[in-house]
Amino acid sequence: MPAAPKDLPAKYLALADETGVDIRNQADLERVTGLATSSLTNFLNGKTRNPTNETWVAVSRAFKVSIERLRSVRDDEPEGDPITIPEGAHLLDKKQRRVVSDMIEELVAKQRLVLALTREQADAEARTKGLGKRAVHDGPEDDA
Repeated sequence: MPAAPKDLPAKYLALADETGVDIRNQADLERVTGLATSSLTNFLNGKTRNPTNETWVAVSRAFKVSIERLRSVRDDEPEGDPITIPEGAHLLDKKQRRVVSDMIEELVAKQRLVLALTREQADAEARTKGLGKRAVHDGPEDDA
């Protein structure tokens, strides 16, 4: 039996088990998504910071889940390494520590907003793309 892709995080293995998708080897996953190995690996490992709508659609189809479900799985862990406190930070007084904490909170809030707007844009593009395949006029027919 082929091994699971070596770089596939456990959360995607769990998602595959949950949805009954066979992702036992990289070639199958590439074939289903249509993505190159490097693109797929980077996406699954969270290294692709702003995946294209096409990538979201391809991977969500491969796992047989909605884009929203895939995003919830992908976003359940922070990107990159956890933040480390610089050496000597213990020298900061209470007020300085509060300033640093406030700055981090502000940056996190802004990043969450950027991510939310990026998701909304990708969702809107997906909806627009889906509408492009349908008739332009979906309203009631004119009886004229």
